[in-house]
Amino acid sequence: GPDVDILSVLPDPALSRVVMLWTSVNCTRDTFKRVVLATSRRHGAQDIDGRKSDWKADHPAICAALTKVDWLDLRRITGATVWSVQVLYRLKLRAFSYWDEVHGRPGCPLPVC
Repeated sequence: GPDVDILSVLPDPALSRVVMLWTSVNCTRDTFKRVVLATSRRHGAQDIDGRKSDWKADHPAICAALTKVDWLDLRRITGATVWSVQVLYRLKLRAFSYWDEVHGRPGCPLPVC
């Protein structure tokens, strides 16, 4: 209504693209891009922190070992292929899928699990 003052308009965090909205002279496309970038980085940092805390809760020894390995050191491993470095990145980020494609449900497809 007329009693409400809108000070700023921020994009939805789930936007997949930036669309210019005509709101005022002060809101530019660069402003939207900065807001989306800052939000994306904040969510990424929160995601990584959550994965680290999951490692720490489940396996403290593995967490301690992985925190000693720097991200750049993973790429400097002699003899490592692109695939093996990707596996190490996924291990450090705890980004392995727990989806069992055989049974179509979450879990490990190996019988020993």
